Amino acid sequence: MDFEFRSCGTIDVSAMRHKVATSPLVDWNEYTYRQERFKAHKETKTVPIIFDESFAKITYRKCYELFKDELEAIKAALDECFGRPGHLVRAILVNLPAGAWVPAHVDTGMSLTLCRRVHVPLFTNERCFFAVGTDVRNLKVGEMWEINNAGKMHEVKNLGTTDRIHLIADWMPDAPAAPPGAQPGG
Repeated sequence: MDFEFRSCGTIDVSAMRHKVATSPLVDWNEYTYRQERFKAHKETKTVPIIFDESFAKITYRKCYELFKDELEAIKAALDECFGRPGHLVRAILVNLPAGAWVPAHVDTGMSLTLCRRVHVPLFTNERCFFAVGTDVRNLKVGEMWEINNAGKMHEVKNLGTTDRIHLIADWMPDAPAAPPGAQPGG
């Protein structure tokens, strides 16, 4: 894939924004794995929705039921964008507080080469910038962006006075159906 940012259209995020802002299940201080494990994410806060630390399986976390309808709508929009059915293997809310940044780094591991990573801004401001290589963007609320940062230097800066909250979803195509009459193992 020879791009840094690819638009997947827009989606109504008003219900999800309301839930993020009002639900007691959205606890930004409870889950600290990502900021403790990955130095680049130390200034972020995370709420896992579909997330497994080993990236080995699909694990639905306590907020999944809260956001299930919104995730289904996003999945359907991504199926259309990518031209085939798929499923979400990961979904997290990530808060980059006002004045914080994710320093330039390169992600490693197979995860980003096996799935398509999509950012959906829920709360942002005009002074938030996402850079992959030399391509720098200000992503707007409700836009869906496939980010191709596998093996590429990237960083995020929130120079504004409000927090920036994105849903980050990893979409993977469904396995193709076996042709009629195909026998297992042969």
